[in-house]
Amino acid sequence: MGRNRILSCAFALVLAFGLMPTTAFAAQEDAGATLEARDNDSLSNATTINVGATVTGALVDGYDDDFYRFSLSSAGVVTLTFGTEFVDENKGWTVYLRDQGGDSYDSWGVYRSHVGDFTTQQVGLPAGTYYVQVAPRGTTTATYHLRVNFEQRGDWETEYNDNRSDADAISVNSLYYGSIFDGYDDDFYRFSLSSAGVVTLTFGTEFVDENKGWTVYLRDQNGDDYDRWNVYRSNVGDFTTQQVGLPAGTYYVQVAPRGTTTATYHLRVNAANEPSPGSYGFVDVSPSDWYATDDVLGYAVDHGLLSGYGNKRFGPYDSVTRGQMATILWRVAGEPGASAQLFSDVDYSQYYGDAIRWARSTGVISGYGDTNTFRPDDPVTREQLCVMLANYAEKVARVSTATNCVALDRIAGADQVSSWAREQMGWAVDEGIISGEATASGTWVNPQGNAQRCAVAKMASVFHRDVLGLG
Repeated sequence: MGRNRILSCAFALVLAFGLMPTTAFAAQEDAGATLEARDNDSLSNATTINVGATVTGALVDGYDDDFYRFSLSSAGVVTLTFGTEFVDENKGWTVYLRDQGGDSYDSWGVYRSHVGDFTTQQVGLPAGTYYVQVAPRGTTTATYHLRVNFEQRGDWETEYNDNRSDADAISVNSLYYGSIFDGYDDDFYRFSLSSAGVVTLTFGTEFVDENKGWTVYLRDQNGDDYDRWNVYRSNVGDFTTQQVGLPAGTYYVQVAPRGTTTATYHLRVNAANEPSPGSYGFVDVSPSDWYATDDVLGYAVDHGLLSGYGNKRFGPYDSVTRGQMATILWRVAGEPGASAQLFSDVDYSQYYGDAIRWARSTGVISGYGDTNTFRPDDPVTREQLCVMLANYAEKVARVSTATNCVALDRIAGADQVSSWAREQMGWAVDEGIISGEATASGTWVNPQGNAQRCAVAKMASVFHRDVLGLG
């Protein structure tokens, strides 16, 4: 994604003269960030928020801006969710994502047609400090809410990577993901060959906007291209280039826009003579990844708790859904049968059908009682997962889940755990099932964050081996 160094007029006035009036609105966040502070109208006065937290605010006039600062302790993917219940006619906001120096990665206009929640395109970022600016488009008195969503990823492009000197270093025979924001954006990747051999590029996408796509270049160390390939709507799926023979050395792949598409792409450099950096049979798992150990990923795979996808991918940072979690626990129980326990939104012919019947009949996973729905494709949050495991321990394994929550309360974010999940999450901390996520300011329990497959591998392995004693 390209870097946009043109600041908004309002932002430029802030930096030059400090002319912005103070914000007259402050409201409670719902997931642990601080209140929107007054005078948060510049980078230096930005309100600090946690990723995953929601802050609520409002702009008092057409000269007001709100700035928020957040930090990432590791590389990953960021999206912004911005919402409102009301916008005045023909008015709204522009939301900017900025780097530490104030340069804009991208901006999004939010208008009356976006009433409700609007989530931006994914942006890959390295560890560091970042800013969100909320600027007026006209003057609206409407209240907005903002949340920075973060997913730790080691397989996503990181900005800025828009030239060879800033190229992302990648390993051959591994899958990486990225996206392009506009017609001026390019993504560069750098890879090395230890010996001469034949290389192909596999490039794929699940969706391309009409008449738009990418041009993919294979370049030498000096930037000269060996060849280029255009990928359009007709190439949806995986496209593999012809073979190119190369000597040992360093090379680059450039992904350039043909028009502007918001679609996510994936890229792999295939080199038959180079070893795969994958681990446990997965091309997207590195031996250095924290979860790539015999007692986490190895245990989860060996005991059938988790498996990979058909293309030798594990998807370590993919979110686990409610249907998938029901299936995991059902397999732990030995795949027992169950009497009809029907939710209105479950297709029982799907892979999770029998598992959800069992989960409801045993009380391991309940649905949404007001609507008699299960929402099998919704992601499982970390606190929901702790409740599911505790329910299994009590109702199936007859294991006590008593806790005083002392260990939980030592972890930042314990006060953000929902009341219905507090004891279960406290028990999970006591048992070593969950320990919190590393952030720039320390460990955070992140109760409302989605449970990623790498984290579920650890949680399910500890539960299966140490709590249930089935290892």
